[in-house]
Amino acid sequence: MATAPIKLEAVLHVSWAKLCQHFESFEQTAVVAATPFQHGGWLRAWYDTLGAQAGVEPLPLEIRNAQTGVPIYGVPLVRRRVGNQRIVEFADGDLTDYNAPLLVCRTNEPAPNVSPLALLSVLSDFLAGDDQLRFVKLPELLAGAPNPFALLRGHTPSVLGSNVVTVEGSWASYRARLSKKVRKELERSFRVFERDGCNAKFRLVTDAGDALVVLERIEQLQAERMRELSLPFILNEPQFAAFYRRLLELDLGNGQLMLSVLESEPDELVGALLGIKDGNRYAMVRLAHAGSSWSHCSPGKLMIDRTMAHLHGEGVTQFDFTTGDYDYKKCFLTESEGLVDVRVGLSISGSAALLVEHGPEKAKNMLRRFPKMYTAFKNLSISLSLSV
Repeated sequence: MATAPIKLEAVLHVSWAKLCQHFESFEQTAVVAATPFQHGGWLRAWYDTLGAQAGVEPLPLEIRNAQTGVPIYGVPLVRRRVGNQRIVEFADGDLTDYNAPLLVCRTNEPAPNVSPLALLSVLSDFLAGDDQLRFVKLPELLAGAPNPFALLRGHTPSVLGSNVVTVEGSWASYRARLSKKVRKELERSFRVFERDGCNAKFRLVTDAGDALVVLERIEQLQAERMRELSLPFILNEPQFAAFYRRLLELDLGNGQLMLSVLESEPDELVGALLGIKDGNRYAMVRLAHAGSSWSHCSPGKLMIDRTMAHLHGEGVTQFDFTTGDYDYKKCFLTESEGLVDVRVGLSISGSAALLVEHGPEKAKNMLRRFPKMYTAFKNLSISLSLSV
């Protein structure tokens, strides 16, 4: 029998670190990270760097059972002013691939039954005076149960999705599932890499000083690649550079942050991959590889393949290529998983702003559900445009 929805209350903490310490003080509870981006030092590094910028107000929020005082969620929020709008959103800043709360529940028990309606009510009460909630890139599930944040009023499918492959069984059986073309390319690429490199090798970087040097080289390689493609690149901007250095400081030595490289002596970096390990899950965060001089050995794909093989040997079975619909991800048999965006007006001004921004598209989507009405609307629009 389903349990009754829980009555909720919200409490603001002075910092994300203090909120996590508070959760750890409760006995017989487990703190569950919804995705690797809520695990380890990612959010602490975020609040210490991007969250400390002018115009960003940290809001590390605890949602708890109003009757027992037991915490349920830790929600990493911030408040920003955009024009005349006070907007509350997750600690993201176009850096975090998936946004979600920490879930606190009793060990070996299912997630608490939280009503999306009750959740929105407590958020609306706590955030009275703000104009909009903008929650983007939300996973549909938390610890295997429906994510109430992704079911709030105003939820829509995100344009972004995750790309995940689960490797059950042996590594050899997974490799056998890859297309013959991909297998041959990876085998040839490693032979060429070993042939053309000087003492060419794959390794994990564990020394902090070495990792900082590699990170600087990653930044250079990615910036060069973006210039070649005439695409904007923001990760070298000071606040993002500071974030990755803080993340290295917090998580490199505890096994949660993984930095793997392909290199050729004396000091040439052929490829590098920065990722987060969370139990049997691994999420790829930053991939960089040398340019045209090594393009003949497909260093990007080779970097991924070697890292996956190594981590699978350590018990990792789920490999998350994160967001971004790139063809190379399909080579590794990734499957797309949907994400959800939520936009809710908390004030009359916020509701009006959302209506102006998204109203026409919502109306069009609604009309498409009624073909005759949509056709009449389209014909009317055409006739009006011709008469002007």
